[in-house]
Amino acid sequence: MPTPVPRTPSPRPPAYGLMGLMLVAAGLIAASLRPPDPGPTRISCLPVEGPAGIKVVLEGEGLEATRAVRFGDREAPFKVVSDRRVETRVPEGAASAPILLVTGGGASYSTGAPFQVVQ
Repeated sequence: MPTPVPRTPSPRPPAYGLMGLMLVAAGLIAASLRPPDPGPTRISCLPVEGPAGIKVVLEGEGLEATRAVRFGDREAPFKVVSDRRVETRVPEGAASAPILLVTGGGASYSTGAPFQVVQ
């Protein structure tokens, strides 16, 4: 007959177990109550014209979550400086067009005249 294995009592959960669970649940509720990213708004650019490779500064609101910048159909490299500022460069092969800025909350074109690509 096999030898019975002694049972060891399971460890007790820490006294703060329920409190920790409540804090996690409160954090999840708070995260779900955050307003959605409204997307970029009021985007201006400086300069308003230039050749491929020139640095362009985009200013507006809601820019921190920027995922893409496009000059017409050309994707451009970019750097998010703040929620109000993104720096980019005109990509090779870009044509004159409004600049499109895409965030998790939506997309918006630069205001005013389209960016003019010059040779």
